[in-house]
Amino acid sequence: MKHLFSIILALLVSINVYSEIKPTIELNDLFIGQGDYAITNTYGKPNEVITDDDLVRFFYDNNNTSYIVYGFIKTMPHILFSIQITGENAPDIKPFLGIQLGSDKNDILNKIGSPTSIETINYRIAKDKKSIPSELYRYSTANYSFILQNDKVVSIKLEGLNGFRNETPNMHPMFLVVNAFKIPNYNMFMLCLMPNMEIQKGSKTIQITEPFGIFVNNKNSEMFKQLVTENDSLQNALFKYKFSEPFMRFDHGEMFLVMTGIDDNPIHEILFTVWADTFRISKIIYQ
Repeated sequence: MKHLFSIILALLVSINVYSEIKPTIELNDLFIGQGDYAITNTYGKPNEVITDDDLVRFFYDNNNTSYIVYGFIKTMPHILFSIQITGENAPDIKPFLGIQLGSDKNDILNKIGSPTSIETINYRIAKDKKSIPSELYRYSTANYSFILQNDKVVSIKLEGLNGFRNETPNMHPMFLVVNAFKIPNYNMFMLCLMPNMEIQKGSKTIQITEPFGIFVNNKNSEMFKQLVTENDSLQNALFKYKFSEPFMRFDHGEMFLVMTGIDDNPIHEILFTVWADTFRISKIIYQ
């Protein structure tokens, strides 16, 4: 028992002291792993679509004061991989970890911390401006970076899952969940749900009791309705409400990844379990 306690304590300590500079998934009300339609439903069609070797980028001009670029990996073209806002100021864009376009260098150092590396690059913040020497701030334990010109923030970028990989499997849990709803492709449920997943709603518990092949084709089942068609379904909660950043929890001898509902989200918690090398939903608990 003493040995087991030491192992648990070491696990919890290693998680807590991992780093104060943590990755995140949200920038300006959209999050990494979200479906492309969440962007087009919010902003409409992009002003320009830019394609290169690895990414497809949606370019949105924000009243000529700034612009936003959403990036998608070609192998997962419907799943948001990166978000970048650029410009001298953007008062209508929400602060990111307390940082906005135009924030001072000291704001970053005080609110986030010293970058792991600072690289000098040539960067242009608008088509009508010239590229000038700029500083690129990177963090080895996080998935965001900043570009500064004359000690002022001119670009904020959130990209991929760097930082999460040190504590979780290689794929963020929301990738598979969001992908299941994007078309919607309900057969993707087989990749993001535990076979015995349950939903707890007050004193009522709903559990998958049918084989997956039957479940995904039974649109009248109670489980399918709660995941897809009800007003407070998982599908609606994913795209209408916010969730916390994922965090680890040790409970009854098992380690879970947990995301909690924020503000008016009808879902209190989503619990993920590692199974077949990916995170799968094992339990959904409603408020």
